Amino acid sequence: MQEATIISIRIPKDVKGRMRELGIKPSDAAREGFDRAIREKELVKLQKRAKAYKGKWVVITEKQIAADVREDRDSR
Repeated sequence: MQEATIISIRIPKDVKGRMRELGIKPSDAAREGFDRAIREKELVKLQKRAKAYKGKWVVITEKQIAADVREDRDSR
């Protein structure tokens, strides 16, 4: 089992009442919310990294690949 930590949050009473009526456990909703927020932030971070790499990719043609393979084989 993963190591865990305890946090506490305050929510308005009406929100807690509506959650109870709908059968939503506050702890489950909080976990899902945290997971969603983390995924969103990670996605933004990855998008920024991908944008930084854009234009840095080198296009290699099939001819160049074949020439490199031939050169490697001939050097053996």
